[in-house]
Amino acid sequence: MSDPTLINTLIDHVVTGADAQEWRNSARLQIQSGAFLCLSGSARTRRGAKPPRWAPAEDEFLRCNLGYLSEEDIALALGRTVMAVHLRWRRDLRLPAPSRAPGWLTATQAALLLGLDGHKVTHWCDVGLIPSRRMPGDRQVRLIRIVTLERWVISTANWIYFDWRKIPDARLRRLCELRQQRWGDEWW
Repeated sequence: MSDPTLINTLIDHVVTGADAQEWRNSARLQIQSGAFLCLSGSARTRRGAKPPRWAPAEDEFLRCNLGYLSEEDIALALGRTVMAVHLRWRRDLRLPAPSRAPGWLTATQAALLLGLDGHKVTHWCDVGLIPSRRMPGDRQVRLIRIVTLERWVISTANWIYFDWRKIPDARLRRLCELRQQRWGDEWW
C-alpha cells in the first residue's frame, strides 16, 4: 500500500497551501502495487474498485434536479463523478435529456411552432417577453413551458410581435383565431 509518511507529507503540503505540482516533483510520488490516492476525498481507493451503489435518495435527487443544476453541481452534491451522474440518468434511469423534458420546449422549438427565426424568440426570452428559464451549462439553452408559450401566443397584447395568421402549427393558429373572434376588436 502507500507509505504513511507520504500521506502525511501530502496533507502537510495541502494544509500549508503548497502547489500540488511542485509537491509531486519534490516528493517523487510512486504508485505502489496499483494503489492511488484519491485527492477529492479522504479515503484511499484501489483501481478497479466498484463505487458504492446508488441509493434511492440519490436517484430522487438526480430526477428532481436534472435540468435545474448542472451535472457538475449534482456530482458535487452527491459525491460522485460527473461521468457517473451522466451515465446514471442517461443509461440506468433512462431519463429524457433536460432539453427534451416533457412539457418544455427550447426557444428554437418554440420558434418553429410560431414560424419565426430562433434568434427572435431567444431574444424575447432574454428580455423577459416570454417567461422562460436557462438550462444550466455552457450552451445557454432557454426552456419555455408549453402552457406558458400557448398563453403568451393567444394573448392579444403580444400580437404586435408576430402575425398569428402565419403560425404553421394548426392548433396554435386555431386558438389565436378563436381568441380574435372573442376579442371583437374590428380595427385589428
